[in-house]
Amino acid sequence: MSLSQFSAASLFDVSGKVVLVTGGGSGLGRAIASAFVANGAKVFITGRRLDSLLETKRLIESDLSSVSNAGSIEVLQGSVSSKEDILKIKEAYVKAGGERLDVLVNCAGVMKTIPVKYDVDDVEKLEDALWSPEWSDFDVSFATNITAMYFVSVAFLPFLRLSDSPSITNICSIAAYSLSRKAGTPSYGPSKAGAVQLTQQLAARFMPFKIRVNALCPGLMPSEMTAKTAAEMEAGPLGPTIATIPLKRVGHETEIAGPVLFLSSKAGGYVDGSVLVVDGGRLMTITATN
Repeated sequence: MSLSQFSAASLFDVSGKVVLVTGGGSGLGRAIASAFVANGAKVFITGRRLDSLLETKRLIESDLSSVSNAGSIEVLQGSVSSKEDILKIKEAYVKAGGERLDVLVNCAGVMKTIPVKYDVDDVEKLEDALWSPEWSDFDVSFATNITAMYFVSVAFLPFLRLSDSPSITNICSIAAYSLSRKAGTPSYGPSKAGAVQLTQQLAARFMPFKIRVNALCPGLMPSEMTAKTAAEMEAGPLGPTIATIPLKRVGHETEIAGPVLFLSSKAGGYVDGSVLVVDGGRLMTITATN
């Protein structure tokens, strides 16, 4: 036995790994991409908005000198809204020099809001509010949060199979388990519950390939779905909700990046088909009345 194998540098080593992060142009995807680059990985980020992708690339590359073992980042603009679009990303990956893929992080996601303001206990306004979402809100939520996750994972199977230790991490949400009427939306929670189930389905179906598939369910963290900073979240409508979290704060971007590194490295090498909740304890306090 060697003590060196238990060092954090060894356990969480992702240097030299090739990583693809969908939805990598902003929010949690940007944080995850940054963590991999900071630790020596070659990272590809995808997303619909080229300006956001290029800004992520600029921010990361402008700070490479702050770490001793920096990796690299490449941009692949593209949508995950159809099989044809996903195949275009796959083609762009090959053109950009992509061959083996060690880590796939499915982070692209969407939340459609209820357009009508209402009180959850006002039965008259509640009825109108629950009817106000468009049918397409459910279509888009399920297509992005579940269907795209499936087809991206399958599309990149040939590259994952070339890795000695392939893994997929699906970014889901504690909304998958929450019955809160004051947070989330009727289309978002079920779509994230489906994403958790899909993760376990993929883990089972990818068994012959020896590809590990796990889900990460964040709680409240700054992102484009909430607010861009913790201060904005705490000062806004989510303030009372944040006060109920056992840790009395929202999560930090490093607190989503760390668990992803864990699941993608030797430290998490025996974790498969699992769901990791990273929410500051919020699920312990959520009921249908808060």
